[in-house]
Amino acid sequence: PPLNTSRTTRSTAPDQPSLLLCPLYLVFFFSLLFCQLAHCSSFEPSPFEPSPSSLSIPQPQNRQQHRQQRVSEHSMPKTVLDKLCNLSGGGGGDTKMETAPAQPRPTALVCGDATFPQTMIPLLQDNGFTVETLSLSSRAPLSLSTGLPPSLLLLQLPPEPSALQLISQARAASRTTFIVAWSHKAVQSGRARVRICDEGASMVTDCRSSLVHAAEQVARHSQSRGAFECVTCGMKNLTEDDYWEHYPLFHVNERTRETYCGLCQRHVTVFATHLHNRHGRGGRGEV
Repeated sequence: PPLNTSRTTRSTAPDQPSLLLCPLYLVFFFSLLFCQLAHCSSFEPSPFEPSPSSLSIPQPQNRQQHRQQRVSEHSMPKTVLDKLCNLSGGGGGDTKMETAPAQPRPTALVCGDATFPQTMIPLLQDNGFTVETLSLSSRAPLSLSTGLPPSLLLLQLPPEPSALQLISQARAASRTTFIVAWSHKAVQSGRARVRICDEGASMVTDCRSSLVHAAEQVARHSQSRGAFECVTCGMKNLTEDDYWEHYPLFHVNERTRETYCGLCQRHVTVFATHLHNRHGRGGRGEV
């Protein structure tokens, strides 16, 4: 019999998703997103992250206060700031920069008649000396008002023989005093100069320029801050160049002898020659 072709057959193709489910998917997705955002907003901000308020630009009226606050947060300790202020000369703080003590001025004692000191005081004061005067008629000891020996003693020699005794007494009182014998008569006689120097005088003159030249060196040596000591008179704190000038200025009339040189740490036969040729300006070839 003939087949019935009018019967409908069931399709074997898979079912397509319904369009009605798409709105449900969207609703579910947005609900999850809303829950996630609400959960994140419940946490406190991390201490390592800047807060929104700290990132805000300060207003014009609070800008100066904001700047001072930032400087104070990152400033140095107060003690460090005080030290820096003191070093730069600024004020503030109780800590004070230590300063070196002032150098004492060299002292000079002028002995002579009534008119002699008045002419010599300005010469010595111009070279930095603190000058005291003493009359020979007072018969007082040749020392300062403090009882200490002066750095320089300018003695106007009287005509009587007691002048040599005054020089020997002054030399016995101090080995480091530069003794100047002022005498026009003694300058004209070589024998008189030798006798005066044998008693302990360092210089015999009647020339103002020679006195000024010697006084400049004496003032500089008395304020020296070196590390050497004279082997003859014991003057301390001499530099090498000051020692090189000091020895012939003070001890040119003394006898040469074998001694120990503190500059090169060895014994020498003639110290004056060794010092002049091996040390100071002579050792450097400047003279």
